[in-house]
Amino acid sequence: MKPAGWITLATGAAGMVGGLVLGALVLDRAATVDARCPRVGDPPVGACDEDGFAAARSGQALSNASTFVFIAGAVVAAGGVALIIAAPSAPSRGVALSTRVAW
Repeated sequence: MKPAGWITLATGAAGMVGGLVLGALVLDRAATVDARCPRVGDPPVGACDEDGFAAARSGQALSNASTFVFIAGAVVAAGGVALIIAAPSAPSRGVALSTRVAW
């Protein structure tokens, strides 16, 4: 059961890394929105160009995907840790004691 636990843990960790990568893409989209959508007035009213709107739409979708993938990866990784902890340990190879008595 331990090998399955390690594989599950690694799969979950890969999912978490995927969530972080998607989060980095969200930050890139946010920078594009900031550059393409100037905020004017109080309260700020934005006037975006086409690239700004596209970045805002894809950033929202990537944000949701990032959160989902990261949390799913964490849950899978936790399952892997549980499998590793719950796996029976290898039997110890000690000296066998006999209770036989010779008459």
